[in-house]
Amino acid sequence: MQSYPLRLTISGILTIFLVKLFFFVTGPIPMDPVYLMSFIQDAFIIVANHFLFVFCSGNFSRIPVITRPLFYFSFTVITASCGIYTFFIPDLLIFAVNIFGVPGGTAYFFVDYFLSYLFILSVITCMSGVFILARFFPKKIPSQRFLQIPAILLTLLFVPTILRPAINPVIYSLQEQIVMSIGANEGLVKLSVPIADSADPGRFSFLNRGCDSVPLFKSGYKRVIVLVMESVNYSDFMKKSTNSPNSFLNKHRTNIISFHNYHTLNLDSYTSLIAIINSIFVPYRAYADESRFLFVNNMNNLVRIFNVNGFFTLFITSYGRQQERFVPDIPEWSEKIFMKDIENNKDFACITSTKIETACEDLAVMDDLMRTAKKDTLVFIFQEMVYGHTAGWKDKTGIETVDYYNNYFNLLVENLENQNLLDSTLIAVLADHGPRDDVYDEKNYRVPLLFFAKNISGKENNEFLSHLVFKDMLLNLISGRPDSIAATPVYTLGNSGELVYGCITPEGKYVFINNRMRYSKGNFNGAEILSFNKSFQEYLNYFEFLKENKLAE
Repeated sequence: MQSYPLRLTISGILTIFLVKLFFFVTGPIPMDPVYLMSFIQDAFIIVANHFLFVFCSGNFSRIPVITRPLFYFSFTVITASCGIYTFFIPDLLIFAVNIFGVPGGTAYFFVDYFLSYLFILSVITCMSGVFILARFFPKKIPSQRFLQIPAILLTLLFVPTILRPAINPVIYSLQEQIVMSIGANEGLVKLSVPIADSADPGRFSFLNRGCDSVPLFKSGYKRVIVLVMESVNYSDFMKKSTNSPNSFLNKHRTNIISFHNYHTLNLDSYTSLIAIINSIFVPYRAYADESRFLFVNNMNNLVRIFNVNGFFTLFITSYGRQQERFVPDIPEWSEKIFMKDIENNKDFACITSTKIETACEDLAVMDDLMRTAKKDTLVFIFQEMVYGHTAGWKDKTGIETVDYYNNYFNLLVENLENQNLLDSTLIAVLADHGPRDDVYDEKNYRVPLLFFAKNISGKENNEFLSHLVFKDMLLNLISGRPDSIAATPVYTLGNSGELVYGCITPEGKYVFINNRMRYSKGNFNGAEILSFNKSFQEYLNYFEFLKENKLAE
């Protein structure tokens, strides 16, 4: 049985090759080099695992007793992981994750929403087949001297593939670890469990713009429609919209207020929506620390404000019903519309590959939106859009994300105009957050915001603003109140992978801090970084104070 580990290694490489070949043949041509590079990286890790636990210990009679079980375990984990992540390569290219920094809550969420029990059973069955195959294949084991040649060749092919961010999650994570270890700031203090008794309740009003009482107003519009794009930053949206003569911005520029310095605070969609609707910064990851911030749904919010002022409120999305879990203030909406029969929908492009991504394109709910817009009452419509949340949408339709959204906005305006509804409608277009691929890139926290109405005179706004003041800006436009809002810094939180928090100031300074590695990136000086490190901990204390007081009511 001394040859069995080698047979197993060869069988594992063959299995991964067949998985990559399937995607290589069936996927879009531009992705072919990516699948080829990922196979080289995967094969190298599988061979390295054999070299470490089998080859290196082979000359020592007692070590294999310990290393052989470790080999089988690591081989199983590595090979299964290489097969699984291949299904998500298009999304990993735009949302790379350092697996060493993923918390248990996020890992559970990933398994629950992305990996069905049937998928997991298929992986277990496949890995069992690999272990059985290794007993018979290959029939003749080459000499170790002969195997040195392909091993050296594989190493030579592997080295160039890691000169850029690696595709294989393990190699990518190791690259991240090395970079952050070199740049670690020993003066930074890791965030600790928040203590409500240490909070300064009056200090962080600039991160909590919620209202103590519900304001009353007379609306200048019969219908207010808020359209929230998915994963679009300001630079991409403005570049493509400006260059297209038929974009929503160019077609209606004379009736659009365009904001050029508007920011999100979170790179997770759920917490971004909370900032938009509830006007508070959530300092936790949406899919890892949910229990720490659910209390904010009991605070005064934009939905409650519209309800009290006589509006019919609708939350609408072309996601499936699973998205209800991630809707702020869920009991307060007059109506909630999700896509029902997604799997049998033949009229629109749909994605059903994973539980959380299950959705049809945004156009699938346009008719529902229009039915509500035609109600003989005041209406507030909030659409969480889906196009662009995964790379699969472009594969389905062949349309770039910004182009799709521009087509959608233009069609909505056309439909409203055909129904004689446009003159009494205010439309807000914004994004929940930018791409999630780089939590240290300030551009991904800067997002587009446009207000459109027939009675608006087009202009541009360069003030430093954020989701926290969206409520105030919207209500100011609706009621005709003065719209001066003071510029204040914003705190930020990255995606649900690694815990990365940051700060962006109106003066254009910013910093992002990796809590686990004590690594920082930005243009803050040393003293400013350490001061912000302390301030973020104090905000956590303040947020805990809010939680305890809200739950005690």
